[in-house]
Amino acid sequence: MLLSEKETQALCNKALKFTKADDAEVSVVTDDFSHLRFAANGFTTSGRREDASASVTVWIDRKRGSASASDLDDASLKMAVEQAEHLARISPVDKEYLPTLGAQAYKPTAGYVEATVNLSLSDRAKAIDAIIRACEKEGVIGAGFHHASGAASGSATRNGNFHYRRSSLVSLSVTARTSDGGSSGYFLRNHFDIAKLDTARIGRQAIQKALTSTNPRTLEPGVYPVILEAQAADDLIRLSFDARSADEGRSPYSMPGGKTRFTVRWSPHNATEDERKTFDAGHASMTQGWGGTLEKLETYLAKAKA
Repeated sequence: MLLSEKETQALCNKALKFTKADDAEVSVVTDDFSHLRFAANGFTTSGRREDASASVTVWIDRKRGSASASDLDDASLKMAVEQAEHLARISPVDKEYLPTLGAQAYKPTAGYVEATVNLSLSDRAKAIDAIIRACEKEGVIGAGFHHASGAASGSATRNGNFHYRRSSLVSLSVTARTSDGGSSGYFLRNHFDIAKLDTARIGRQAIQKALTSTNPRTLEPGVYPVILEAQAADDLIRLSFDARSADEGRSPYSMPGGKTRFTVRWSPHNATEDERKTFDAGHASMTQGWGGTLEKLETYLAKAKA
């Protein structure tokens, strides 16, 4: 069960009262997670877990110490505070220490839906059963993983700040494979609102990919144009834009001399003539948008290195 804002703040304030450190920050996180796994056109596992934890960071004479607790009772919070204070006393001075924030004003976020966290298990089972039936009808073998989760987190500082946030996520991935093992299809989608997760479409897309990728042919090594799905493009960009990899020259976007290579080529896929004209007419604004963003990034990096 996720803690409310009031409950989370009370626990944070309680932990802060336990410490006599010069400065401190306390975070409390609760989360719920449930899943349904299926394979070989049948259900395999279903489960649910609930977790709660607290973390404490203190500074004594500008020396930092951190500890965590997996229980939220008074004894566990006191022990975490004592461990953090002990570590702070034997640690070197934290050269990057800045005083924790004072009271801030935060706008509410819109990434939480109660129905996602407390989903109907019978409705989920029916949705997955429909995918399994569709796999059997098309003569493919289906497997996948459906999970729903929610998290509530709050943090408070000795200087009077408190922030609370809730989030939810539901995700379904489906793999369909032909009975001879010659081809397969995979599709995944997620959303914070379970009402907007189209499980039937996810199943159809995975099955369609498996059926349309039969009779593969060999391609000789070479350069080929590839149309990436949105998920693949997201994974490629998200996993490759890593500061350390770029600094060490291991990023695919790294160039000799510490420079960055990034080329964007866009073209509409399966577009009508009118859609293509609309796309072409927007080149100038897209160039301006990308150029302006990269110019701001260049200015920021120059300041950061100064």
